[in-house]
Amino acid sequence: VRALDMSGSRLMRTLFRLRGMPASALTAEGLARIHFTPLREVPPRAFVLGIIGRFWTPSGRLVDFAPGQFQSFDRPGYAKAIWYFGLTRTASGGTVLETVTRVHCVDAKSRRRFHWYWFFVGPFSGLIRKEVLKVVRAESEADVQEGTHTTRGRC
Repeated sequence: VRALDMSGSRLMRTLFRLRGMPASALTAEGLARIHFTPLREVPPRAFVLGIIGRFWTPSGRLVDFAPGQFQSFDRPGYAKAIWYFGLTRTASGGTVLETVTRVHCVDAKSRRRFHWYWFFVGPFSGLIRKEVLKVVRAESEADVQEGTHTTRGRC
Protein backbone atom coordinates (compact mmCIF):
# COMPACT_ATOMS: atom_id res chain seq x y z
CA VAL A 1 0.00 0.00 0.00
CA ARG A 2 2.88 2.37 0.78
CA ALA A 3 4.15 1.93 -2.79
CA LEU A 4 0.67 2.32 -4.22
CA ASP A 5 0.48 3.48 -7.83
CA MET A 6 -3.02 3.50 -9.26
CA SER A 7 -2.06 5.26 -12.49
CA GLY A 8 -2.38 1.98 -14.38
CA SER A 9 -6.06 1.70 -13.46
CA ARG A 10 -8.36 3.21 -16.07
CA LEU A 11 -11.19 3.24 -13.50
CA MET A 12 -9.10 5.24 -11.01
CA ARG A 13 -7.88 7.70 -13.64
CA THR A 14 -11.47 8.30 -14.76
CA LEU A 15 -12.90 8.72 -11.25
CA PHE A 16 -10.11 11.05 -10.16
CA ARG A 17 -10.48 13.11 -13.33
CA LEU A 18 -14.25 13.41 -12.77
CA ARG A 19 -13.59 14.68 -9.24
CA GLY A 20 -11.08 17.21 -10.55
CA MET A 21 -8.12 15.53 -8.88
CA PRO A 22 -4.75 15.52 -10.61
CA ALA A 23 -3.39 12.30 -12.11
CA SER A 24 -0.39 12.68 -9.78
CA ALA A 25 -2.75 11.90 -6.87
CA LEU A 26 -2.89 8.27 -8.02
CA THR A 27 0.24 7.42 -5.99
CA ALA A 28 0.85 7.36 -2.25
CA GLU A 29 3.02 10.47 -2.56
CA GLY A 30 0.36 12.14 -4.67
CA LEU A 31 -2.28 11.52 -2.02
CA ALA A 32 -0.07 13.38 0.45
CA ARG A 33 0.12 16.33 -1.94
CA ILE A 34 -3.69 16.58 -1.99
CA HIS A 35 -3.88 16.75 1.82
CA PHE A 36 -4.12 13.08 2.86
CA THR A 37 -2.01 13.32 6.03
CA PRO A 38 -0.52 10.34 7.91
CA LEU A 39 -2.15 10.23 11.35
CA ARG A 40 -1.01 6.97 12.88
CA GLU A 41 1.19 4.05 11.96
CA VAL A 42 1.77 0.66 13.54
CA PRO A 43 4.45 -0.84 11.26
CA PRO A 44 4.09 -3.16 9.52
CA ARG A 45 0.46 -3.85 10.46
CA ALA A 46 -1.54 -0.65 9.97
CA PHE A 47 -1.65 3.00 9.12
CA VAL A 48 -4.26 5.75 9.01
CA LEU A 49 -4.49 8.75 6.69
CA GLY A 50 -6.66 11.77 7.48
CA ILE A 51 -8.17 14.56 5.41
CA ILE A 52 -10.27 17.59 6.34
CA GLY A 53 -12.45 19.59 4.00
CA ARG A 54 -15.79 20.52 2.57
CA PHE A 55 -15.91 17.47 0.37
CA TRP A 56 -19.30 18.42 -1.08
CA THR A 57 -17.88 21.52 -2.80
CA PRO A 58 -16.29 21.34 -6.28
CA SER A 59 -12.77 22.02 -4.95
CA GLY A 60 -13.26 20.06 -1.72
CA ARG A 61 -11.95 23.09 0.24
CA LEU A 62 -9.25 20.87 1.74
CA VAL A 63 -7.42 22.05 4.85
CA ASP A 64 -3.70 21.87 5.64
CA PHE A 65 -3.16 20.50 9.15
CA ALA A 66 -0.55 18.81 11.30
CA PRO A 67 -1.37 15.27 12.44
CA GLY A 68 -1.78 16.42 16.05
CA GLN A 69 -4.48 18.91 15.00
CA PHE A 70 -6.78 16.37 13.35
CA GLN A 71 -8.69 15.14 16.38
CA SER A 72 -9.34 18.60 17.84
CA PHE A 73 -10.32 20.24 14.53
CA ASP A 74 -13.88 21.51 15.02
CA ARG A 75 -14.42 24.37 12.55
CA PRO A 76 -18.14 24.46 11.60
CA GLY A 77 -18.91 23.67 7.97
CA TYR A 78 -16.22 20.99 7.61
CA ALA A 79 -15.91 17.23 7.76
CA LYS A 80 -12.98 15.03 8.74
CA ALA A 81 -12.29 11.66 7.14
CA ILE A 82 -9.89 8.86 7.93
CA TRP A 83 -8.70 6.11 5.61
CA TYR A 84 -7.43 3.06 7.51
CA PHE A 85 -5.33 0.23 6.08
CA GLY A 86 -4.62 -2.82 8.21
CA LEU A 87 -3.02 -6.22 7.73
CA THR A 88 -4.11 -9.36 9.57
CA ARG A 89 -2.45 -12.77 9.38
CA THR A 90 -4.77 -15.68 8.71
CA ALA A 91 -4.52 -19.10 10.33
CA SER A 92 -3.32 -20.52 7.00
CA GLY A 93 -0.38 -18.09 6.86
CA GLY A 94 -1.90 -15.65 4.40
CA THR A 95 -2.53 -11.98 4.92
CA VAL A 96 -5.76 -10.00 4.70
CA LEU A 97 -5.66 -6.30 3.83
CA GLU A 98 -8.59 -4.29 5.14
CA THR A 99 -9.47 -0.71 4.33
CA VAL A 100 -12.03 1.34 6.23
CA THR A 101 -13.17 4.91 5.65
CA ARG A 102 -14.90 6.93 8.36
CA VAL A 103 -16.27 10.48 8.17
CA HIS A 104 -17.13 12.86 11.00
CA CYS A 105 -19.05 16.02 10.15
CA VAL A 106 -18.28 18.83 12.58
CA ASP A 107 -21.82 20.26 12.73
CA ALA A 108 -25.40 19.58 11.62
CA LYS A 109 -25.16 21.80 8.53
CA SER A 110 -22.06 20.01 7.23
CA ARG A 111 -23.69 16.66 8.05
CA ARG A 112 -26.71 17.54 5.86
CA ARG A 113 -24.48 18.69 3.01
CA PHE A 114 -22.28 15.64 3.29
CA HIS A 115 -25.33 13.35 3.32
CA TRP A 116 -26.46 14.62 -0.10
CA TYR A 117 -22.93 14.56 -1.46
CA TRP A 118 -22.44 10.97 -0.25
CA PHE A 119 -25.74 9.88 -1.78
CA PHE A 120 -24.18 10.51 -5.22
CA VAL A 121 -20.48 9.94 -4.51
CA GLY A 122 -20.62 7.03 -2.05
CA PRO A 123 -20.93 4.27 -4.67
CA PHE A 124 -17.92 5.65 -6.55
CA SER A 125 -15.93 5.89 -3.33
CA GLY A 126 -16.67 2.21 -2.79
CA LEU A 127 -15.35 1.46 -6.27
CA ILE A 128 -12.13 3.32 -5.44
CA ARG A 129 -11.56 1.27 -2.28
CA LYS A 130 -12.26 -2.01 -4.11
CA GLU A 131 -9.91 -1.02 -6.93
CA VAL A 132 -7.15 -0.14 -4.43
CA LEU A 133 -7.50 -3.56 -2.80
CA LYS A 134 -7.51 -5.28 -6.21
CA VAL A 135 -4.33 -3.49 -7.37
CA VAL A 136 -2.52 -4.06 -4.06
CA ARG A 137 -3.41 -7.75 -4.20
CA ALA A 138 -2.21 -8.13 -7.78
CA GLU A 139 1.07 -6.32 -7.06
CA SER A 140 1.66 -8.29 -3.84
CA GLU A 141 1.02 -11.61 -5.56
CA ALA A 142 3.35 -10.60 -8.41
CA ASP A 143 6.05 -9.70 -5.86
CA VAL A 144 5.70 -13.12 -4.19
CA GLN A 145 5.88 -14.95 -7.54
CA GLU A 146 8.97 -12.95 -8.52
CA GLY A 147 10.58 -13.54 -5.14
CA THR A 148 10.80 -9.81 -4.39
CA HIS A 149 8.31 -9.79 -1.51
CA THR A 150 9.58 -8.24 1.71
CA THR A 151 7.82 -7.79 5.01
CA ARG A 152 9.98 -4.97 6.34
CA GLY A 153 9.04 -1.38 5.73
CA ARG A 154 5.95 -2.18 3.75
CA CYS A 155 2.45 -2.12 5.04
